[in-house]
Amino acid sequence: MRRCVAEHRRWFLGVLRDAADAAGHPEPADLARTLLDLRDGAMAGGYLDDLGDVAETLRKTTERLLDA
Repeated sequence: MRRCVAEHRRWFLGVLRDAADAAGHPEPADLARTLLDLRDGAMAGGYLDDLGDVAETLRKTTERLLDA
Protein backbone atom coordinates (compact mmCIF):
# COMPACT_ATOMS: atom_id res chain seq x y z
CA MET A 1 0.00 0.00 0.00
CA ARG A 2 2.78 2.41 0.88
CA ARG A 3 4.32 1.91 -2.56
CA CYS A 4 0.99 2.68 -4.26
CA VAL A 5 0.59 5.86 -2.21
CA ALA A 6 4.16 6.94 -3.01
CA GLU A 7 3.57 6.33 -6.73
CA HIS A 8 0.35 8.34 -6.66
CA ARG A 9 2.07 11.21 -4.83
CA ARG A 10 4.88 11.29 -7.41
CA TRP A 11 2.30 11.36 -10.21
CA PHE A 12 0.25 14.09 -8.53
CA LEU A 13 3.37 16.16 -7.81
CA GLY A 14 4.14 16.04 -11.54
CA VAL A 15 0.61 17.14 -12.39
CA LEU A 16 0.90 20.06 -9.98
CA ARG A 17 4.34 21.02 -11.29
CA ASP A 18 3.10 20.93 -14.90
CA ALA A 19 0.08 23.06 -13.99
CA ALA A 20 2.24 25.60 -12.15
CA ASP A 21 4.63 25.73 -15.10
CA ALA A 22 1.77 26.18 -17.59
CA ALA A 23 0.42 29.00 -15.41
CA GLY A 24 3.80 30.73 -15.68
CA HIS A 25 4.74 30.45 -12.02
CA PRO A 26 8.42 31.38 -11.56
CA GLU A 27 9.14 28.34 -9.33
CA PRO A 28 6.80 25.55 -10.44
CA ALA A 29 8.60 22.74 -8.58
CA ASP A 30 8.53 24.63 -5.27
CA LEU A 31 4.89 25.58 -5.73
CA ALA A 32 3.99 21.99 -6.59
CA ARG A 33 5.65 20.69 -3.42
CA THR A 34 3.84 23.31 -1.34
CA LEU A 35 0.48 22.45 -2.91
CA LEU A 36 1.08 18.74 -2.31
CA ASP A 37 1.89 19.41 1.34
CA LEU A 38 -1.21 21.57 1.68
CA ARG A 39 -3.34 18.84 0.19
CA ASP A 40 -1.85 16.30 2.59
CA GLY A 41 -2.73 18.57 5.49
CA ALA A 42 -6.22 19.13 4.13
CA MET A 43 -6.74 15.39 3.87
CA ALA A 44 -5.86 14.97 7.54
CA GLY A 45 -7.83 18.05 8.52
CA GLY A 46 -10.87 16.75 6.67
CA TYR A 47 -10.97 13.79 9.01
CA LEU A 48 -10.58 15.94 12.12
CA ASP A 49 -12.44 19.17 11.37
CA ASP A 50 -15.37 20.38 9.32
CA LEU A 51 -14.70 19.32 5.73
CA GLY A 52 -16.26 22.47 4.29
CA ASP A 53 -13.99 24.71 6.35
CA VAL A 54 -10.92 22.71 5.37
CA ALA A 55 -11.84 22.82 1.68
CA GLU A 56 -12.44 26.57 1.80
CA THR A 57 -9.11 27.21 3.52
CA LEU A 58 -7.30 25.02 0.99
CA ARG A 59 -8.96 26.85 -1.92
CA LYS A 60 -8.10 30.31 -0.56
CA THR A 61 -4.52 29.36 0.23
CA THR A 62 -4.03 27.83 -3.21
CA GLU A 63 -5.35 30.97 -4.87
CA ARG A 64 -2.96 33.13 -2.85
CA LEU A 65 -0.01 30.94 -3.81
CA LEU A 66 -0.93 31.05 -7.48
CA ASP A 67 -1.16 34.83 -7.35
CA ALA A 68 2.27 35.11 -5.71
